[in-house]
Amino acid sequence: MNVATFHDADDPGANDAFERWRREHSGGFVLNYGSPSDMMVHRTDCPHFIFREPRSLTSYKKVCAESIDDLQAWAAGHSSRSPGICRACSPRS
Repeated sequence: MNVATFHDADDPGANDAFERWRREHSGGFVLNYGSPSDMMVHRTDCPHFIFREPRSLTSYKKVCAESIDDLQAWAAGHSSRSPGICRACSPRS
């Protein structure tokens, strides 16, 4: 499993690193992880990651991978629930 994680609680530079990862992996996927019962999978270009005002996208942990299967495996190791799938960017399609 090849994943990268970004979270403000772990690294004050997490937001910049996450944005860099998104640019470098335009076909990748992001698991927004709030808690074991609050997980959502997005594409890296999901409109949910666009804000008009500056704000940290990594206040919630972001788990990133080029493969949605890697994110599903990570989620299975951290929760008994499957993550939701974002309807705005349809990561499964």
